[in-house]
Amino acid sequence: MKMTFQGSTWGTHFIIFSLLRAASVENPAALNKLISHFAEDMSRLARNGVYNSIGARRVWIMHIGVKGDLPALAKIGALERSFTRMARHVNGRARCPGICWLCMAGKEGETVEDSVAFEEFHAEAKWKGTMMLESPWSSLPPIMRGLPWTAGEEPSFLKTDLWHNWHNGLGKIWLACSFVMLATMDILQGGSIDAKFEELTVEFLSWARRFRISPYLRQLNRDSFSFATNNSNPQGSWSKAAVTTQLMLFLSFFLEARVVGRTDDPILCGIATELLELHQYAKGTQLMNIVLSVLYAEGYWIRGCTAKKMGLMMRSFLLTYQECAYSVCKEWLNRFILVPKAHMISHTAEGLIDDGTRCQWAPSPLATSNQQSEDNIG
Repeated sequence: MKMTFQGSTWGTHFIIFSLLRAASVENPAALNKLISHFAEDMSRLARNGVYNSIGARRVWIMHIGVKGDLPALAKIGALERSFTRMARHVNGRARCPGICWLCMAGKEGETVEDSVAFEEFHAEAKWKGTMMLESPWSSLPPIMRGLPWTAGEEPSFLKTDLWHNWHNGLGKIWLACSFVMLATMDILQGGSIDAKFEELTVEFLSWARRFRISPYLRQLNRDSFSFATNNSNPQGSWSKAAVTTQLMLFLSFFLEARVVGRTDDPILCGIATELLELHQYAKGTQLMNIVLSVLYAEGYWIRGCTAKKMGLMMRSFLLTYQECAYSVCKEWLNRFILVPKAHMISHTAEGLIDDGTRCQWAPSPLATSNQQSEDNIG
């Protein structure tokens, strides 16, 4: 079964209702009222079904989930544990209740033993033992009311979006930090950081012409990566997700030509495409390029063995990201920040590994992405 990425969005996605931001601000209860009416319809379709035009056949339709970016899910689910609750200070006045609706990741307890770090990406991460342990809301959100659901698994109704989490999230941080590291080390010839960014731009545009790619971003500079000073925390400034795809491909190409086999620096080796002997998986940048290329080439269902491999590669990338963060932290540099979207990608990775281990076929995590739905926004 194929995904709905090709063809007109109007032929595969159907709008039930829309709400202007201005109207929502003027009447904050409007969204929940609209959602409640929608939920009533979905409850009737699930319990009573609907007959065809001649009354000869009845079909039941089950609403199995809501997908959205993290802000949308936090609002629709009235979540008390979400990315907005992440601790901002070491000794904050209020303890963070958690940053994830699926588990207790990010929860700050009175002691280290009572706390659950969201920055763990290994196979034995503590948060994995807290899945569905506590409800993330005070009352069931309107979108779920009336639906038949397995008790205790209600939070899984809200589906995380790999596309937002990577292309407009962690991928932008990875790219910005990677290019900044290249511009602040002796890989490029320029005498200043700005000159090195100019050299990167020339290389990027040359690469784009060679592979017949039309770049959305035509200048790689400090503004592109939010790098005003050396104390800045680099993040991609673009909003077009395709820029992340193009820069990931270019970064892989550039590192293969200029870095691999020419340095022992742990950060550059983590960013680059050095092969791991144990699993024969590519490291760093090429790792995520392979994962996403495979996922987009597959349909809705992925063979279990393939799903498990993709999950393991995604986990390996997150561990590489963590290694880079640790390396720069020892040098007191603001790079490779650990954000809640990294944790959500970890959920995707562990889901692929679990499904691939237990089942012959696993659903693609791209099934809950929202890139096509973005066409209806504006």
